[in-house]
Amino acid sequence: MKHIIKIKDKTIEVTLDPTTKRVRFDGKLFGYEALRDFSGEITAVLLNGKRIPVSTITDEDRLDQRGTKNEIHAPLHGQITKIFTPNGAEATKGQVILALEAMKMENEILSPLSGILRLNIKEKALVKAGQLLFSIEPS
Repeated sequence: MKHIIKIKDKTIEVTLDPTTKRVRFDGKLFGYEALRDFSGEITAVLLNGKRIPVSTITDEDRLDQRGTKNEIHAPLHGQITKIFTPNGAEATKGQVILALEAMKMENEILSPLSGILRLNIKEKALVKAGQLLFSIEPS
């Protein structure tokens, strides 16, 4: 999952790898310890003994310059089991676009807005967490 951290007045988008407990920015790899709130959400990390607040980036947060949520990324590693809406088709907000199987569970991925669908993956493709699945060109 992507997060925003702020170090020395510099805001950086990073991926916190829960397996290796490492984060990469400025071309360097750093070990971290995640600090979580009561719900399990990461609220800060310890980097070199310093507490740094973090913010989680969701697909809802990914806004383009027009203020639309047009890119959808894989929430988990998995496999695309079914594509319900073909590339180039008109999608409506809330419409099921594809199914992603992750950890033996099938997750339906929905369109966040209405518009023209631009798929970036194919059925049966293996995807990594954070990989772009599709975008929507607002109509």
